[in-house]
Amino acid sequence: MKFLIVFLLMTVMLLPFRADEATQPGKRIDSILVSVNGTPISLLDVLYESRHAESRMAVMYSANELFEEIRKYRMSVLEELIKRQLIIDDFKKKPYNIPNQLIEGMLDDLSVEFNCGSRRELELKAKEMGTSLADLRRKATERLIVQSMIATYCYRHVHLTPRDIHEYYQQNQDEFTINSKVKISVIFLKKDRTDRLKAVNDIVECLKNDPNKFAALAELYTDGPASESGGSLGWIEEKSLRKEFTKALTDLEVGKFSGPLDTDEGTYFIFLSGREDARVQSFNDAGGQLYREIEKRMKDEAAKRYVEELKAGAIIRYCH
Repeated sequence: MKFLIVFLLMTVMLLPFRADEATQPGKRIDSILVSVNGTPISLLDVLYESRHAESRMAVMYSANELFEEIRKYRMSVLEELIKRQLIIDDFKKKPYNIPNQLIEGMLDDLSVEFNCGSRRELELKAKEMGTSLADLRRKATERLIVQSMIATYCYRHVHLTPRDIHEYYQQNQDEFTINSKVKISVIFLKKDRTDRLKAVNDIVECLKNDPNKFAALAELYTDGPASESGGSLGWIEEKSLRKEFTKALTDLEVGKFSGPLDTDEGTYFIFLSGREDARVQSFNDAGGQLYREIEKRMKDEAAKRYVEELKAGAIIRYCH
């Protein structure tokens, strides 16, 4: 079973994955991976959830290492989807109303993420991604159900004292070194793209005149899924980046770009919009973070026990 699941998860190794391409005629790559109490979880369900993280991995890993990291991440996403479905099934035993304003609020957050100014724009963006507004609303509802159920059955039993927090800090001070981070955006051009050389020249000329056009150029040119956010990958620890990207950013000033950078899979441009140096937090500075980290660990353990109990009474069938 494990071998077949891994094979199906890696059937599509587009770098990065784009759901709109995956659902075009002749390109459909969907397959059922597992059913949970009769509800199927498909390959596209996994890829929809993993797409953004995979675009970040492209600047952190290369070649076989990238393949392996994507494989592991997709497996973790599959496990998360199984957990989500188990909790939803438990909710259905004694359902209650999820306030519509919470669902709409989550859709508003999606609109911001995809740079959509209205529900109509979000609907069109969903269609481009191979899904629909109704499906996004369903996914938002399911996320809220999972959050609510875990809070109800797990989190309310978690209690922390000041002593717990102080002892944890004393025993784990190495955890409170904050590594240097960079906030970057990327434009990625596939190696087999027919107009790659022309696109590279066009991008270079535009950026030389005005580096602030990077986001607009990313939306126009990039082959990555982060096009909807102007190629932004957010904050990433410098030590997590691929060596060639770390080198390109070493002496780069905030507000400047580096590129073109040629790699085995294609050409990259990187725009540096922020940088934070490494530092060590004192106990006072880490107080709030300490509480959240210890609380999260305890909550995660409680949620894991809850899911294991649900698994024991569920029918989970993997494809074969």
